[in-house]
Amino acid sequence: MNRYKFGIVISLIVVLSLILGACSTPATEAPPAVEEPVEEVVEEAPPEETEEMEEVEEEVVEEPAEEVAEEPTEEPAEEPTEEPAEEPMEAMGGELIYALPSDIASFDPHATRETVSGMVNSQIFDYIIMLSPDGTAAPGLAQSWEVSEDELTWTFKLVEGAKFHDGSDLTAESVKINLDRALNPDNALPASRLLSGITEVNAIDDTTLEIVTEKPLGALLFHLSHYSLGIISPAALESMSPEELGQNPVGSGAFKFVSYTPNESIVLEKNPDYWGTVASVDTVTFKPVPEAASRSVLIETGEADVVTKLEPLDALALQDVDGMRVDVVPFTRVVFIHMNEFIEPLGDVRVRQALSYAVDRQSIVDNILQGLAVVATGPLGKGVSMYTPTENYDYDPEKAKELLAEAGYADGLTLKMWVPQGRYQGAEAASEAVQAQLAEVGVTVEMEIIEWSTLLENIRKGPEEAEWELLVLGFAPATNDADWQLYTQFHTDNWAPNSNNRSFYSNPEVDALLETGKFSTDPEVRQAAYAELLDIVLEDAPEIYLYQTTQIYGVRDNVQGLTYLPIDIQFLNLVSLEPQ
Repeated sequence: MNRYKFGIVISLIVVLSLILGACSTPATEAPPAVEEPVEEVVEEAPPEETEEMEEVEEEVVEEPAEEVAEEPTEEPAEEPTEEPAEEPMEAMGGELIYALPSDIASFDPHATRETVSGMVNSQIFDYIIMLSPDGTAAPGLAQSWEVSEDELTWTFKLVEGAKFHDGSDLTAESVKINLDRALNPDNALPASRLLSGITEVNAIDDTTLEIVTEKPLGALLFHLSHYSLGIISPAALESMSPEELGQNPVGSGAFKFVSYTPNESIVLEKNPDYWGTVASVDTVTFKPVPEAASRSVLIETGEADVVTKLEPLDALALQDVDGMRVDVVPFTRVVFIHMNEFIEPLGDVRVRQALSYAVDRQSIVDNILQGLAVVATGPLGKGVSMYTPTENYDYDPEKAKELLAEAGYADGLTLKMWVPQGRYQGAEAASEAVQAQLAEVGVTVEMEIIEWSTLLENIRKGPEEAEWELLVLGFAPATNDADWQLYTQFHTDNWAPNSNNRSFYSNPEVDALLETGKFSTDPEVRQAAYAELLDIVLEDAPEIYLYQTTQIYGVRDNVQGLTYLPIDIQFLNLVSLEPQ
């Protein structure tokens, strides 16, 4: 393990204790301090999940020539030896090729909360708030903010001079139009849930935005950082249909949209008029490559500059390849298995608990993930704001058999399990291990591996139509706060297809605790509510929590400035390509 070269710029997650050696990529300078009368606790994120850090460009400082005392002499002055003048350094430019695990769902940020779409859209659009590498709220379009004494009115001071890619000005009115669009229930946009509790959005002047909430919202800043809330040109919103917006993005970000060939490529070009850090690279080409082994080949041969979501065994094979490095980055995603409580026998808590006891998580982490993950303690990953450690189920196959017999399944049962292809680190191999472990307690699992976009379509169904029994998914809240993950994953109002509660779990006590955490700005109150509800959720066992992942990237050595956040996003205007 100590042969890895790690590109880690955040120390937020203790996953790093698994990795013994490190040499990290250059860190960017922290964003400017933000004046806030009320400081919020680090917060939030969902299953699909951010913000941009403003980079301060390093100045080249010429040292003054040392002065030498002049002495009189009758000799003629010696002529200096002429040396060729140094050429001024030019921008490196070039094309950055980035391999993704799947294709984009939509270029309309408000219309999707899917992570790959978030990665691409985060290059094209700007956000009111950004996430910094340490997971805290940082300036985006809003350079500063303050909240009223009753904690219901937020006032944001926006950057001056920002322009959309169509040349129009980005003002507070532009931001209001976007938030109003997302809030409008008639539009039925996925981004709307991030704005739950907002009653009013006002443009006070060109650079002052006001947001009014019904109740105090402890995670508001973190929700505003979500990649589903990119700010779209109002001119584009007015002139395009929803379908056209999903294919022709017009933002104000560091890169402009050039072209899209479904399942082949997405091409962006740098925005030379960007208000923030202008990109060094000329173009970015994203390539969707669902097979992890194929992504491994692309980075090894130099056909891609960056690939994401390498499998641990592929990473081991690549660690000594010349011209590239493997970056192992701490991450907050927990991979887990939904159990559909609307399908018998999974409505019986004893069966759900039995399945949880039957899984040997440590064996999966050690043997499948090669130690590049940790056993999950529950649904929330360590490093998320409001994280509380909980006691996951021990591996106890005898207890599992006992509970199955008690529930009337001493002779065993058969369940179907859906697994996404190439989506989560180690998920396919881990699912095979779970299949084998459940077989040891008499549970036959019929496993189906499904391409990601197809799976997404199939799981956007309510309890009566849902066909999955066991469903493997992962969640890293893109806001880096517990509210976004836990509220969408466990509240009764958030059953699929409305949101992420795909176990169709319901517990009134948990609902009440989720609302306490959501509508309080007191970190102690929020922490206590989440700690209590997590204990209840683990007892109810709507899901089997497997492991908390790292992110494993393959990066060519000439790629510099790649900065990792606690969510699955990088801002590529900070990247440069050195000559090879």
